[in-house]
Amino acid sequence: MKDRLLGFLLGLSLVAGCAIAADWYEASGAPVARSTMSSAVLRTEFTSIDTDIADKLPVLTGNGSKIVAVNSGGTALEALSTGVPVASGGTGSTTAAAARTALGLAIATDVQAFDTELTEIAALANTDSNFIVGNGAAWVAESGATARASMGANSAANLTTGELPDARLSANVPLLNAANAFTATQTISHTTPTLALTETDATADEGKWRLLANADTFLGRVYNDAESVIVTFLTIARTGTAVDSVNFATTALQTNGVDITGATGTFEATWATACTTTPSQTWNYAVIGNMVTLRMVDTVSCTSDSTSFGTTSADVPAAIRPAGHVYFLSHATDNGSGTKACFQITTAGVMNMLIDTGAGACFSASWTASGSKGFLVYPNSFSYILN
Repeated sequence: MKDRLLGFLLGLSLVAGCAIAADWYEASGAPVARSTMSSAVLRTEFTSIDTDIADKLPVLTGNGSKIVAVNSGGTALEALSTGVPVASGGTGSTTAAAARTALGLAIATDVQAFDTELTEIAALANTDSNFIVGNGAAWVAESGATARASMGANSAANLTTGELPDARLSANVPLLNAANAFTATQTISHTTPTLALTETDATADEGKWRLLANADTFLGRVYNDAESVIVTFLTIARTGTAVDSVNFATTALQTNGVDITGATGTFEATWATACTTTPSQTWNYAVIGNMVTLRMVDTVSCTSDSTSFGTTSADVPAAIRPAGHVYFLSHATDNGSGTKACFQITTAGVMNMLIDTGAGACFSASWTASGSKGFLVYPNSFSYILN
C-alpha cells in the first residue's frame, strides 16, 4: 500500500478514472463549501484509489534511479530498465559508455579521443608551403629554409653525399620532356659510377646489364637475375687520354656481321714420309674470324730416298683445317740444294711439300730420290681462309 500510494502521489495527474466522490466537489472541480469527510470515508476513498491505480504505477522498490514513462500502450506508467529509446530521443542506455555506443559515439571506435597533440596540429596555420614538423616538444609549422633544414636538405653536404653534388637538384637533373628524353647531358659522379639496366621481360638470367668505371677502367658486365654471377664481357684500359687496350670476353666477336673471334694455339707436325728419321716440328697458329695464320717455329729436314716429302698423319687441328686444299710457295732444300717448293695443307689436316717444277706443276712429286730434304729458311708464316 505504501509503495502504491507514493507512486500515486508522484503520478496522480496522469492517471485517468481515479476521482474522489463528487459529494465534495462542484462540477467545476472546486470543493463544495463546508464539505466534511470522516476518516472512514477518507480511507474508503484511498482504498478505491489504490485499487484503481494498482496496475497503472510501478512499484518503487528495486527501481531506484530509473526513469518512469508511459508504456507503449498508453495505459500505465513503467520504470525503464534500458533507458529512453534512441527513437524517442533518449540513449537506450543506463550508463555513459553504453549511451555513447548506442549513439555511435564510442571513443576510439567512432570518434577520436581527446589528444593535446591533435589540438596542437589543429591550431597550426594552413599557409601554402607549410610543413608539419615535430621539434621534439610539440608540432610546429615550417616552410622554406627552416623546413629544408629540418629535412636535411639545406646544403650539398647532406644531400646523400657523393650522389648529388649540388643542393639545387633542378640544375643537375633536368626533367624528362614529353618524349621521355633528358633535355641535357647527364653526369654520374661516384668512385664507381654505374649505369644499371634491367630488361623486365627478358628470358631468365638474361635481363641485367651494367656499365661502370672503376680504377681507370671501363667495364661492361652481365648478371644473372639473383646478381650472384657476374661476367665481364668488355674491359677498356687507358692511360690519360690514350686507350691502352680493348678486351672482349666472348664466344664470338663480329664486325659488320663478319666473325672476328680470335684464338691461338700450337701443334706438332711429324714429317715421316720415307725419311730415315721422323723429325717433328712446332707450329703456332692464330685465328681471327675465318683467317688462319700458321707460323713455323723451327725448321725441319731429313734424309730420304723418296720423291715425296710430307706428314703422314692429320697433324693440323680440325678447327683450322681448310675447306679445300691450300698451297703456298716456299723455299726448300732438295738433295742439299735450295729450290722452290709448294707447301700444301689438305682438308684432312695433312701437310706436304711439293717441288715447284714451273708452269704450275706444283702437284708433281719431283723430289730427288736421295739426299736431305726440308724447309730452307725459318721462321716462316702462311695465311689462309678457312672457308
